[in-house]
Parts: sequence; structure tokens; C-alpha cells
Amino acid sequence: MTEEVQEQPKAEEQPKAEEQPKAEEQSKAPSKKKAATKKKTAAKKKTAAKKKTAAKKKKATTKKKKDAEPKDRFKAMQSSEVLQAIRAQFGDNILAPASEIQEPSIPRIPTGHINLDYGTGGGWPVGRCILLYGPKGGSKTTTILRAIAHAQMQCSNCWAWPNLVTGELGCTCGQHRETVAAYINVEGTWDKAWAEAVGVDTSRLMYSEPTYAEQSLDIAEGLLLSGHLDILVIDSIAFLTTAREIEESVAKDNPGLNPRKINLGIKKMVSALNTMGRKTGRKPTIFFTNQVRQKVGVMYGSSETIPGGLAQGFAMSIEIRVRPEDWTMDPLTKKASQVTFEFKVVKNKVGPPRLESKYAYSCLDRPPYGVAEAIDESFIFNWAKELGICTKVGKGNKVRIFDKEYSAGKKVLDRMLEEEAFLADVRAQVLQRLLV
Repeated sequence: MTEEVQEQPKAEEQPKAEEQPKAEEQSKAPSKKKAATKKKTAAKKKTAAKKKTAAKKKKATTKKKKDAEPKDRFKAMQSSEVLQAIRAQFGDNILAPASEIQEPSIPRIPTGHINLDYGTGGGWPVGRCILLYGPKGGSKTTTILRAIAHAQMQCSNCWAWPNLVTGELGCTCGQHRETVAAYINVEGTWDKAWAEAVGVDTSRLMYSEPTYAEQSLDIAEGLLLSGHLDILVIDSIAFLTTAREIEESVAKDNPGLNPRKINLGIKKMVSALNTMGRKTGRKPTIFFTNQVRQKVGVMYGSSETIPGGLAQGFAMSIEIRVRPEDWTMDPLTKKASQVTFEFKVVKNKVGPPRLESKYAYSCLDRPPYGVAEAIDESFIFNWAKELGICTKVGKGNKVRIFDKEYSAGKKVLDRMLEEEAFLADVRAQVLQRLLV
């Protein structure tokens, strides 16, 4: 009996020992949850505080930047260390405000033809590259020789226009500076007598006949960098032949060699123009001539192209295509006494592009025109009628110019041919109204 009584409390004690940890765990559970929530709230508060401090720092830095950033940023850039380093390395004139450019407008060289003056925007632009191309007999060389003759009548300081009718020199600055030109004859078709007939003073013209393309381009670059040249002519791009092509056999092909050399040479010449513009404030004018070729296998569109690659056109400020249109034959000699040409302004960065018109000049010494003289009277008279300078009077054939009446248009043309001052006045009025 005693053993049974002693064993009973042991059996009763075992479940009490097992229940105690469970109760302790149940009591600890809510305390753990509270601790976890406290930790979470503390972490949230910390992150919120960090975000606030970061936002404050950002605001402070933006305020500092705004306070540090100058109001006139352009002036600050001019006085910056980077700009000073660039000028120290490449020269003071490498970077300057565009308003400080000396020439407010582009000076011009007269073309000698009223329609061509209008098509180019007022004459050949000084300090630019100009390309004339077209089929044979298109007056490319004659047009450029006429530009040289007119430039020799100008002052290369002010580039004031001469009186093309009376031949009076143009200079408004009072410090006449002689215009120096150079002619690189690549084609070998130079005619000194014709150049002098056009009006070129050959005693003031540098002339060269190089052997190969590299020599021509190096001569051109050297002349441009000399600082003594105002006009350079390369006649023509189509005949620039590399030394490799000359030395090797004709049977050996060198595809793409010529365009690459010409492209490099033109880029170097443009670079020379820029350097001379920075150093001296004057840029020479470069005239190029080129021919036309036909593409093979073109079924649609124009098959016409120019030798030397298409990259040459991107360096040109003016690109004009010229071609002969009509000839007036002399009944005595059976030779062409007058030639009319059509021109199309393919590209113009200094005037209206895509303009098409005509100009003419004489080939023989037949009164009232001399050899290589521009025939502009009819074109000037037509422009005068269109612009209101020449007005019709009444119902008849009378017209009025400068408060004077004339019985017919032909008499006006006769007076233009007889009186140089009258022609010069009408031409000046027409150009002034055309180029407004």
C-alpha cells in the first residue's frame, strides 16, 4: 500500500513539469511581438530620418550650385580655364564671339554680267570656294578670267566695286591695296592673248603649269598660306592626275585614287583659308573649274556627274553649272560673234539657290562690242522694265527712264551703248533693287 501511495504523486508530477515551459512560452510570445514591432518602428524612423537628411543635403547642394553659377554664363565661359588653355595652345583668335567678326557682310567681286551678279547674290563672295562646271565651251575659264580682271580693279582692303562701264578703279578706304591673283593651269589650255583681251593684267598674275596633282595642290596650299594671295584659280579638277598614275602603266587601274587625293587637297586648302583668316583677317578666294561625265548604266534620272568625287561640292559656297546655248554668226567671217550661255546656281550659301538665267559676251571685235566684252544691255533693259525703273508712257511705244522719255526700247539700248555713264547709272539702279 505504501508503494502505491508513493508512486501516485510521481505520476501526478510529470504533467505539471511539461505544462510549465508551455506556459512560459505563451507568456513570452506577446513580449517578442512587441519587441519586433518596436524594432520595425525604430528602423522606419531611422530610414525616414536618413531620407530627410539626404533631402536636406540635396537642397543645400542645389542652393550652393545656384549661388555659385554666374548669371552671365557666356562671359564666365570666356574667362574659364579651359578656354584660356585652348587659346594658349592654338592662338588667341581660335575662339571668339561671332559679333567680333571684322566683316559684317561678305565683300564681293563683280562677275561682269547683271544676271550672274543677281544669281550669285551680289557677285563672287570673297574668301570662299567657288566651283564652275559644265560641258566644253561653257565659258568657265572666261568667266573666271573676267572675275580676275575685275578683282584687279578693286582694292583688296575694302573690295569696293569699280565702274565696269568706265573702267574706274574702286577704293573707298583711301589705302589702296593691290589684288594679287594666281592661276594654276592644269589643263594646259591657257591663252595669254585671250586673258589680256578679257581684261586681265598678266604682269600682276602668278602662273603655274604643274606636272601632277600632288604638286598642284601643294603649290596651292603654299600660296594660300603665304599671306600675299587674294585669288587662286585651279583649272581644272578633272585634269588633276596623281604622280602614281603618271609613273605607272596606263594598263594598271587605280580606282578611287584621284578622288581621295583631290578630296584631301581641297580639305587642306579650306584649312589654309581658315588659318589665314585667323592670322591676317583676310581670306583668299578660290575658283575651281570642272568638267562633266556620264554615268554608265543609269536608266532613270540624270546620268551626269563630275570627276574628282562628290566630296568637292561640300566645300563650295557657290556651285554653278554653265553650258552654251546659242551662237550669233558673223556674216563676213562666218565665225561666232556673240555667244549666249545658260547657267544654273546648283548651290549657293551666300544668296538665292536654284536660280537659272543667261548671260552673253562677244567673241569678235565688232562695233559696238570689243573682244570678250559682256553683252548686258538687253538684260539690263528687261530688268529695268520689270523693276519699274523703265516705265511705259501712254499708249504708244514711249518709255521713261530717269525723267526722260524715249520713243522706243531700241533707242534706249542705243543710248546705253553710246553713253557709258547712262548705262552705268541704269545698271547700278537695277542691281540696287535686285539685291535688296
